[in-house]
Amino acid sequence: MILWISGIIEAEINASFFETMKFVQSKLNFIATNIDSGNAIQKIRIVFVINQDETSEYQKFIKKDKILDARVRINYDEFKAASRNERIEMFIKSIIKVLNKIKFSELEGFSKNLLVNTISNISFDVV
Repeated sequence: MILWISGIIEAEINASFFETMKFVQSKLNFIATNIDSGNAIQKIRIVFVINQDETSEYQKFIKKDKILDARVRINYDEFKAASRNERIEMFIKSIIKVLNKIKFSELEGFSKNLLVNTISNISFDVV
């Protein structure tokens, strides 16, 4: 399984968004290669919406391609004011939110609980 992250963001948070995105994406992709959560999902694509517009969230599973596609909002002002660790935590909580919305009936052969528990128990503190 591969995690792919992108964003719809305001220009003034560009650097902090990309720093957080690279860290979380790298760490979670490493983790995903070391656990067996099944093969029902090949890719998770998450677009973080961190802006002042009214862009809506959505989530869909494309069964044919085994892709979970989601758009998730993070509060712009909170992200802008957050420390690096707080931004990482915002990303992780949002990813877990997406995973927790998956219906078991949609993804036979996917161990959602294993993936969520593994992600939840990892230390993302940055020195």
